[in-house]
Amino acid sequence: MAPSVWGMPCAALSSKGALQKELANPLVAPFIDFYPEDPQGHDQFKLSQCQRWLEMPSNTRPQMCVNNTKHYYIFEPVQTHSSGIVVPVFLYTLNSKLCAKCIRPIVENPFRLVIPGAIQFSDSRLLIIKVKDFCHEYAAIQIAGQLLSILCENCIFEEHKDHLRPLQLPNPWRTKAGGKIIRNVPITLYSDDTSGNVSKRWNKHVSFYFTLSGLPPRISNQEFNCHFLTTSNRAGVLELSEMVINELNSITKDGCEEVTNTPMPNTSLNPCRICQLSVPSQDQKHSKQYLRNFLQIDEDGYERLNTLRGWKKLIEATYDLFDIGFYSTLKEHERMGKFYGVKDRINEKFIENKKDKSVQEKVKNLLVEDPTRLFNPFLKLEGTRLFPFHHPSICGLTF
Repeated sequence: MAPSVWGMPCAALSSKGALQKELANPLVAPFIDFYPEDPQGHDQFKLSQCQRWLEMPSNTRPQMCVNNTKHYYIFEPVQTHSSGIVVPVFLYTLNSKLCAKCIRPIVENPFRLVIPGAIQFSDSRLLIIKVKDFCHEYAAIQIAGQLLSILCENCIFEEHKDHLRPLQLPNPWRTKAGGKIIRNVPITLYSDDTSGNVSKRWNKHVSFYFTLSGLPPRISNQEFNCHFLTTSNRAGVLELSEMVINELNSITKDGCEEVTNTPMPNTSLNPCRICQLSVPSQDQKHSKQYLRNFLQIDEDGYERLNTLRGWKKLIEATYDLFDIGFYSTLKEHERMGKFYGVKDRINEKFIENKKDKSVQEKVKNLLVEDPTRLFNPFLKLEGTRLFPFHHPSICGLTF
């Protein structure tokens, strides 16, 4: 039991403990996909085949694979059976075979390995190599009788537009793993309210549950594979989520992924949760320009995609709205909320009660102790943001 940011009692089980049991369960573990799959547009039926999983950021995508008892990590040079040296960037399955998308490093003088920065999964420069063709780990690679690790001084560089960013070798996850196999285990996180009667007016509880995203639907849809995490009959969904987020982040540091502050859809001025489709007023929703933007086409009928919503911009808008609402007027807060198309139920409650001296004192203390508690807890969830749904929905967890 622990109180929420508003002092409401919340009860929770350990997500770490639940994951440990699932990975040790012989009736579950054999069916989990630990690597994303590239279906190449065919037979798509499970979450491990989604494009977002393939394109996870470098710190949350699968970090390692095993071949002939040897452990290979992404962003570490690998020598193949053909004696070529490549750097794995993505690990995934293709036609039921574990593969890696690799880049050939450029060797500069003095001896320095350079690879492109922020490389995407679909980049044509990437080579598809089966993991079974990997031969030597980074620490065992030799060039002209000298260890590569000594020649490159345990460092590889990512080339960006105006600078080179050093990446320390070996991959930090190798040190954390300590010779053990680590797994990438995304989870699907659900929130729902349950009640003891039909009307749901009394005994209402908000609860969080999760399923393993790597399980195929026929298995993950079974009731016994839906795991309870936390509940409260007084706290709201975002208050309750703080307990979940804190533990997921603690796992992430040593071995994650999401939800959002929701863009407000339906009849709002910002009807799309994925892209930046918006209008300044309701009457403009009847215009030809809005219709074209909605259909994502130009005046000639050719495809023109709308700009996608960005997680960073969403967080900045949330922080800005709090400053406006708490230190300016509610009218201005409402106006800018419509402009951004964002609503955060946690800081909205602080704003609604900003004239209360106890709330003012609480905000003052939180600004000193932990300002993140003034906002939706999912804003501080480590990892990538997959799908911006209205309620907590998708979380990726590396364990």
